[in-house]
Amino acid sequence: MRLGGWQRMGVVASALWLPYGAVYGCHLSLAGNGNTEEIHALMAFYAFAPVVAGWIVAWGIAWAGRWIWSGFVK
Repeated sequence: MRLGGWQRMGVVASALWLPYGAVYGCHLSLAGNGNTEEIHALMAFYAFAPVVAGWIVAWGIAWAGRWIWSGFVK
């Protein structure tokens, strides 16, 4: 299976976001003087939650577009 252009861009954007999200979560938790468990939880949340949400939204838009387009083809 080959990835299309939009999927490749999504993979690259996801890979670039992961370290930035982790650093951003660490920065927020250190500003609040959190403990190490809170720091790790925020790092994981800010690293992975936007990536998962972005992929779900992108797949939903792609599905809706194909569904609408199939109505015009018939």
